[in-house]
Amino acid sequence: MAGQTLRQDAEASFPFGSFGAPEDITRVIWLLASPLSSWITGQTLLADGGQTLQ
Repeated sequence: MAGQTLRQDAEASFPFGSFGAPEDITRVIWLLASPLSSWITGQTLLADGGQTLQ
């Protein structure tokens, strides 16, 4: 199927080899809302699976 191949090719273009899941963004939100991020200020945090590195 052409759609299946297109999806596989698109996923393979990501450095981690797949699309992100909603849980991936949820983890970032939990990190930023937790005390673990108390020293993070004035930063741009990209949660794109490394896509901007290409």
